[in-house]
Amino acid sequence: MLALEQKQQELARKMADFDKGITTAQRAADIKSYAELAGGIAQVGSAIMQVQNLGSIWANADLSLGEKLLQTITNLAISLPMLTNGLRKAASSMGLMQIFTKE
Repeated sequence: MLALEQKQQELARKMADFDKGITTAQRAADIKSYAELAGGIAQVGSAIMQVQNLGSIWANADLSLGEKLLQTITNLAISLPMLTNGLRKAASSMGLMQIFTKE
């Protein structure tokens, strides 16, 4: 009977160690998810600031129409992909990817 109790205690210790490992892995996954969310929010914020910069481009009297158009196209070519990528990262980290998938 003593051997059975020892095996039960050993099994209980192993199960506790296994549960601790799962908790640690879940915590690491949560931290990664929060970091992705923060990165996505930062990208969205940066993209919004670049789009807001369009007003100052068009208000600048020193630029010709061609320069304004070129800077606008360049600005949008950089900021729109950054915006969509940031939204995808944020949605992915929150488990909301069904927003961006076609079904």
